[in-house]
Amino acid sequence: MIIGYNDDFFYFRIVKKNGSVSNFRIPEIYTDFKEKNTISNSIDYQCEILLQSNILLDICNEFKAFKEETLIIQTDRTSVAFKIKDPLVYAETILENKKTNDFYISNKNNLNLEFKVKYFLNIGTIVKKININECLLQIGQNLPLSLVFSISSESSFQFYLAPLLTN
Repeated sequence: MIIGYNDDFFYFRIVKKNGSVSNFRIPEIYTDFKEKNTISNSIDYQCEILLQSNILLDICNEFKAFKEETLIIQTDRTSVAFKIKDPLVYAETILENKKTNDFYISNKNNLNLEFKVKYFLNIGTIVKKININECLLQIGQNLPLSLVFSISSESSFQFYLAPLLTN
């Protein structure tokens, strides 16, 4: 896998064992690329959620109509809830450990974070276009949402989504 960056786009080239080559151009959706390098790999996220990419894609598809709203992610010891903050409509998807197949959560603290839905939906577009097996969401209070996508057993890539800061 070859990764590059230019003009607000990430470029991926995947050369497969069968000789085929896949090229991807993905817009930068979370922060200035230079700032990404300052994010430490030693961040202690309070919650980690491993799920199949089709579950993440289903959540994104359910929230398409709310792209200008706020997405609330709430976690507790056994579940994670994705909720839409809208003055008129209530929308929510809850994943519960051991009740939802292909979903596992490890959580130290209950969390309640807010993100812009439109940026979260961009992640769904990427999942749809690239053959991604599973996704690891790492969540922490006042930290960017980290999404690690596994493309194969040997390659993955990571995105960060900044939370909305509340006073």
